[in-house]
Amino acid sequence: MSVDDKTPEPAIRSGEDYNTIFDEQSYLKAYYDGVGGHPDEPEFMPFVINTLHTIFNSGQIKGSRLLDIGSGPCIHNVISASKWFDEITFTDFSDVNRRALKKWWQNEDAAWNWKPFFKYVAKLEGNADNWEEDQKTFRKKIKDVLHCDINKMNPIYPNQSDHFDAVTSSLCIEASCADVHAYEQAVKNVVSLLKAKGHFLLVGVLGESYYDVGGEKFFCLPLTKDEVTGALEKAGLENIAWYPYDTKSADTVSDFAGCFIATATKKEDV
Repeated sequence: MSVDDKTPEPAIRSGEDYNTIFDEQSYLKAYYDGVGGHPDEPEFMPFVINTLHTIFNSGQIKGSRLLDIGSGPCIHNVISASKWFDEITFTDFSDVNRRALKKWWQNEDAAWNWKPFFKYVAKLEGNADNWEEDQKTFRKKIKDVLHCDINKMNPIYPNQSDHFDAVTSSLCIEASCADVHAYEQAVKNVVSLLKAKGHFLLVGVLGESYYDVGGEKFFCLPLTKDEVTGALEKAGLENIAWYPYDTKSADTVSDFAGCFIATATKKEDV
């Protein structure tokens, strides 16, 4: 076989591909069919859910309004946080992801089933029988589902808003930025939506270059811990706490070398 006969490498998807190619149902079925996550990454999801519970159960991160940036079609990352806030706003770049969020919010029959996650968190909180009430309360606290583009100075443009008491983001920024400089700017853009002394929480992966959705590979920016914490500091954040989990993926549906949750507060003079 000549070099010309070789099958070309499949395209790495990014940007507008989230509106044209990304299949949110394949994504949900692969990674969120239960609290155990993807079978090839069995430690990742429990680490995230358990650590989020520990962080929010401390009562240190609370307020009136919470903004989740780049939610995808998912609501699970905010379940533990929801007890500590009055109002939750979800956002995403992709039309299909925003539709998936609205389906769940409006309790439509075709919405994704997040019950296993509510049951799991309720058990962590020592109130296993309260999960249904928790789910109802969560829905009532949702304020809106907005379009976002973290590469814009105002990521929720054309919407305008007062600064939020807390901003959370999971597996979004590294999937949306071509290089470290763009990552740093995107973090600044996101943090601009946060009030002074407000709390920022980031769920992310290290060293990942792709993740698979329905046989399509989507881009991810491979990052180091120093690059992430450096971006947080440049965005005017302080009191950075780092919760790592040094587990590697099986390189079947992604190739991350580790995962983390980071929390920080915004300086008053930013």
